[in-house]
Amino acid sequence: MSTDIELITIRECTQLIPGLSYYTVRSLIERSKIQAFRTGKGKGGKILVYKKSFLEFFENGGETPVKQQSTS
Repeated sequence: MSTDIELITIRECTQLIPGLSYYTVRSLIERSKIQAFRTGKGKGGKILVYKKSFLEFFENGGETPVKQQSTS
């Protein structure tokens, strides 16, 4: 089982999906549609996006995937 987490920048997100703008990705992050976090503070900080979350959002037709509850 791999526990590698791949993080990408907003610019890299826009390169994965043609026509997707930087501002659209920022909006998706602000509305909690895709998972991301900020490193550092202010303008010196960088926003990193969880690649898996980003790709799942678009694979699901623009819907945030619902986590299944485990029944044990």
